[in-house]
Amino acid sequence: MSLFSRLKTDNQRILSSDMGNITLYNASGTFKTGQGRWTHIGLTITPQGQLTNTKKWSVAFHIDDFSDIMGANENFENWQAEFVNSQGETVRGVFNGQQVDKTLGYVSTLLTEIKT
Repeated sequence: MSLFSRLKTDNQRILSSDMGNITLYNASGTFKTGQGRWTHIGLTITPQGQLTNTKKWSVAFHIDDFSDIMGANENFENWQAEFVNSQGETVRGVFNGQQVDKTLGYVSTLLTEIKT
């Protein structure tokens, strides 16, 4: 097995651990539920150095799970995600600053929570 194949396999295994159901909505509103992982980022620092309690989440998922609702050159602009957090609350937010790794097949992004 080549080094790249091992890296891709390891990456898939690592990202697949502790994943839960996440529903993604593309810019046109089409949605699909697949597997993803998320972490709450409770405090952020403004450019002025002030702490703010924001509703931001770090989210990651495999591209293959959502390829049927993606465009050919998808940049994930205006996408949204929805999941249930550890307190049983439904969280929905918009993508903000996504990093797409098409080589290894995953996307990581910040999610800014919105009121539903």
